Amino acid sequence: MKSDISFHNINKDSHEAIRTKIEKLVDRHLSAHIAAFNPSQLQLHTTVEKLKNDKYKVVFRLHLPPKKILVAKEVNEQINTAIIEAIEELARQATRHQAKISGREQWRRKDRHKRIKTMQAKVATTLPTEAEQKSADDALIVLLPKIDDYIAHELAYLWANGDLMDSYPTLEDIRDEAIIQVKINWDNFDKNEALLYQELIKIVHDIIQKEIEQTKLHEEDISIEAEIPKDAMDQAEDMVEEEIHEFYHPSEVQHIKDLLPDSTAVDPKELTEYGARSSCYQILCNMPAQWRRILIMIYREGLPIGFIAKNILSYSKEDTESLLDKAETFMLDSLAERNHNDLKKNDLGRLLKRREQTGKHL
Repeated sequence: MKSDISFHNINKDSHEAIRTKIEKLVDRHLSAHIAAFNPSQLQLHTTVEKLKNDKYKVVFRLHLPPKKILVAKEVNEQINTAIIEAIEELARQATRHQAKISGREQWRRKDRHKRIKTMQAKVATTLPTEAEQKSADDALIVLLPKIDDYIAHELAYLWANGDLMDSYPTLEDIRDEAIIQVKINWDNFDKNEALLYQELIKIVHDIIQKEIEQTKLHEEDISIEAEIPKDAMDQAEDMVEEEIHEFYHPSEVQHIKDLLPDSTAVDPKELTEYGARSSCYQILCNMPAQWRRILIMIYREGLPIGFIAKNILSYSKEDTESLLDKAETFMLDSLAERNHNDLKKNDLGRLLKRREQTGKHL
């Protein structure tokens, strides 16, 4: 967990002792309550201030995934008491948040399970014979490695940016639902492999978008356990702080490294290529989602821009081409900032293409 402490109107000679005290108390009273979260996604910001009335104000702001910020404040004449009571309040909030996430996740899993059972019953109607089911399975099974790769790639960025929790939905959840949806609508699809893959990508995209929307809706829920703010100024201050700290550094999340190419190359040219490819994946993480997706779909998945415009983005072809141009320009400018100055647009296909021979999600 990353942690920082700021002091206001506190004697500098006391800073180290207070810092040590807070670290010990956090380890003793808070660590167990946040152990279920990935440490690399946790940030704790602490403010210690001596007020004009000689009381001490301690404020903890704990950033938890997906994009939750817990705030605990205490004011007391004794600094130790203020620290302890604030940490204990933060621990209670963290426990409630974890319970809420766990309960929500279980509910969503149950809801998905019921939905999948209903959908599977529809498949029996669409593909009533074993021969028809086998024909569909044979056509889809050859697409599974590519669609798994695409889902894993997209989930990695969504986890890194906090758009989805890394425990739900899983790759298998999304892939299995997409396959069932394809089977339900089997008679409506062209059985050509490339065209069938396009339809599968569209369905996967729609499923992921719905999951993101559901996650955002739950994040906006107001807990019935939350106390009514007593001080409007304090509330406004917290909101400003949350806006500031909402900026996320995706490179700090370990999932992204799984997308990077293998660095075992020894030839200087290969090392340069490796560096450019690695930079591309890091830059993708900092892009607006639509820019990232259009680059991936064009250069990695090989989808026609007309299909992306109509079925994925719901834009005109002209607007989609403009979006692609902006994404390409951003990528090339960002690569230049990383000393990859000689790259052009026609190099992006080489850098972003899937490297299936490695067996990795690239």
